[in-house]
Amino acid sequence: MIELADAPERHEEPVEVAVDHQVRRAELTETVAVDEVNETPADDAAARASIRLTIRHLSGSRANEIDEFLLHAINELTMGRDPSCSIAFDAQRDGTVSRRHAVIRIVDGDRLGFTIADLGSLNGTLVNGDRINREIELLPGDTVQMGIMGPSFVFDALPRPAHFVAPTRIISGGASTDTPGG
Repeated sequence: MIELADAPERHEEPVEVAVDHQVRRAELTETVAVDEVNETPADDAAARASIRLTIRHLSGSRANEIDEFLLHAINELTMGRDPSCSIAFDAQRDGTVSRRHAVIRIVDGDRLGFTIADLGSLNGTLVNGDRINREIELLPGDTVQMGIMGPSFVFDALPRPAHFVAPTRIISGGASTDTPGG
């Protein structure tokens, strides 16, 4: 749902707003709540300052917990059992996680992006079920797992920048898979 908020800034030109996967033109004289339409311009410093990276833990000792980090306050997120890690796992209950297991890096070039790399952990790091052996792109909505039997979480950026679209689901033989950018 789109709400108009009172603000000193006014739009005098027609603005396109995505609503339920449809684009509608509207003459707006009030500021549109950008968070609700997922239209955060990736090159706007003010918009980037409002982006929160979220880690929604699915399994392990931190299941059902959420970590949030303001994008403008970090360059990378480290994961492991070491208490100094940005995302620290329980040293006793998450035994498959290395002390310094993996890192998520913010790529702040022309377009905002994220990468993930394993830091030489014993059990490896999986992204969407595939073990990684080099630094790879990490997309909002990807599932990360610390080893095959280790804890997992979903990575996201909220509000999600417009250039991060959901992958196309390919359905073949009754199973579906995700492919980026499709």
